[in-house]
Amino acid sequence: MTGKDKIIYLYFTKHIKQSDIANKLNISRPYITKIIKLSDNYFDEKEKRKQESHTRHSEQTKKIMRKKRAAIKEEEKAVLAAMHLQASLELSYSHPISNISLRKSCSSAYNYKSKKKIFELDKKHTYSIDMPKIIKY
Repeated sequence: MTGKDKIIYLYFTKHIKQSDIANKLNISRPYITKIIKLSDNYFDEKEKRKQESHTRHSEQTKKIMRKKRAAIKEEEKAVLAAMHLQASLELSYSHPISNISLRKSCSSAYNYKSKKKIFELDKKHTYSIDMPKIIKY
């Protein structure tokens, strides 16, 4: 097998890259390109490799995006769990609820008085006797 035949065999049959062929046979890459371009299959092979490269790149991009989304999802999950724990502690019977937490959970029951900078219990609603009438923020 001559050098040209070997180059064509490695490129078209074994699907080895030009730079790898150049390193393997200790020949310059431009010479390998010149030999390969003389072949009738060159443009078909080039298009096929281009399509494979595009497909591989798309798959890698999808994989990276899935990883990023999974990381964001895990982060949001951790934040949500922390918020849930905080809310359950604030609203549980074992710990007294703070006035601010009460106002947040019953936001429609209080009106903000900007001059006094307080939240005042709305008299339109019925409420239990132990609810604070005024909450200073």
